[in-house]
Amino acid sequence: MRMWMVDPRGMCRQHLLGEHVELHMFVGHIRLGRKMGKFVTENLVETKSIQSRHEALVAEMQRRGYEHKSPMVYTDRLALGHVPQQSSLKELLRRCPLCRKQFKKLHEALALPFSERSAALMAEGMQGVQTGRFSSTQSNASNRPKSVKKAVKKAPQKASKKRRGAQSH
Repeated sequence: MRMWMVDPRGMCRQHLLGEHVELHMFVGHIRLGRKMGKFVTENLVETKSIQSRHEALVAEMQRRGYEHKSPMVYTDRLALGHVPQQSSLKELLRRCPLCRKQFKKLHEALALPFSERSAALMAEGMQGVQTGRFSSTQSNASNRPKSVKKAVKKAPQKASKKRRGAQSH
């Protein structure tokens, strides 16, 4: 279980819906009085943000046309944890080629260069757009940090026609 705390518009379907379910799991965990130690020390939860994060994820789910049938009412009394947005975004982009693609499309739609820095600023609530801190020099792939270069290199190639047919639902 974890909270990504990145802009939900840049998340793939699996991570968007997954984080939504995990927020409900966190609330259940808290209500049952279970320990949150590992989630807090590993920077995977921010209890004060659970309710607002749920609302942000639901808004994005509805924007995409998904049904939402699991309302949440949670008032934080613990004030535990902090999820660092930049490192969380780095990890998400490293793990998920679909999220990388989605964040890149989001940046293109907003006419922003895609880089780890600009994506991280988006994850912090679009502060970079509001303050004009995005630099056009960052769109060059050679300017990417090594971690992002490696993640991009490891992105899987498109499946062959034969494999795509087998994966259809």
